[in-house]
Amino acid sequence: MRNQSGVTLFECLLYIALFSFIATASVSIVGRLWQSSMKAAQVERSRLTLYSAFDALAREIKSAPSLKKKWKLISQTCLIWPVNEKKKDRCWSMRNNTLFRAEGIYNAERETWEKKQSSSVAPITKLCFTPNGTDRITHIAVMLSDGITTIEEKIALQNRRLDAQ
Repeated sequence: MRNQSGVTLFECLLYIALFSFIATASVSIVGRLWQSSMKAAQVERSRLTLYSAFDALAREIKSAPSLKKKWKLISQTCLIWPVNEKKKDRCWSMRNNTLFRAEGIYNAERETWEKKQSSSVAPITKLCFTPNGTDRITHIAVMLSDGITTIEEKIALQNRRLDAQ
């Protein structure tokens, strides 16, 4: 009898099963790595957006008047204060899960804007402003959250020009 070379059906099935196991394990590992890198990218994007919004907010709040009676509106989700002697007011508020910055003329008695230019700054899910001080605001605690990242910082007020009287 002659020696026959080749692969039996059992060996072929064994090779296919082994190859399938290795391919499935590889795909599973790559999938998990992809998911974790996408989560990390989402967290990083969230941090970048919130910290950029917070930096802009902090830069503007630092120049706000420290006398509480000079402010037009102070609430947990909205701050309005006069910017200069030209009767311009600045506002930071939350509407529809978005942080907005507005500038214009705010009528505190009617609680309406007479002239207003507004722009969205960042998507957020939670906003809280907490001023510290009774007659004179020394700092404002700010909490911003977008559901992924939360920032809680205190901003000290520096501008005293509007306080004199």
